[in-house]
Amino acid sequence: MPGLLHLRDRTSGGVALLQQQAVKSTFADAALDLLLARRQLDLAELEDRAAVRAHARLTRAGRTLLSLLGAGGYLLTGAGADAHVSEMAANVFAAGAAHAEGTP
Repeated sequence: MPGLLHLRDRTSGGVALLQQQAVKSTFADAALDLLLARRQLDLAELEDRAAVRAHARLTRAGRTLLSLLGAGGYLLTGAGADAHVSEMAANVFAAGAAHAEGTP
């Protein structure tokens, strides 16, 4: 929610950033990734590869939303750090899943 508060108070050309078409499109892209990730997580009970794909989508959605925060989205404090830790956890899980399947 801090990201929305950050964008709520910012304007470009006299228009709130949340009303800009490019920002709305970015939110739509992230929302689609989140919906698809949820579906893949439903399938994850069946196979680890679905969980790996779901987390890749979650990572992409997070990175997409971080871009809306400008430079602040890349700081190691706040949302940027959370996204980085999440991505690292996904990489560890993916490596473990690949090892379990015998894939290098």
